[in-house]
Amino acid sequence: MLINIGGIYVMRNIISIFHYTYQGPLAKICENFIEEKRALGYSYNTEAKRLREFSCFSTNYDFPTNVLPENVVNGWIARSSLLVSFLALSSCRICSDI
Repeated sequence: MLINIGGIYVMRNIISIFHYTYQGPLAKICENFIEEKRALGYSYNTEAKRLREFSCFSTNYDFPTNVLPENVVNGWIARSSLLVSFLALSSCRICSDI
């Protein structure tokens, strides 16, 4: 986007802010955290998306609000590790097909 400042046109990047809906017992904490980071000037789009994924994942567990049990964290780590391994294997297959 071009902005006219005193007769000089300056290119300015416009960063879109994405808003996500959070779920489960951690929803309000996620919303507040992202709101705070954005108030400090961070766009926090990628992080907001990952928190949405985590909040959705956390609905598979039963735990009280404002608590983050160890089994939920370990489940997320295991899921993330499997996903990284899968993506690494997929990219190897794609490279070997070329």
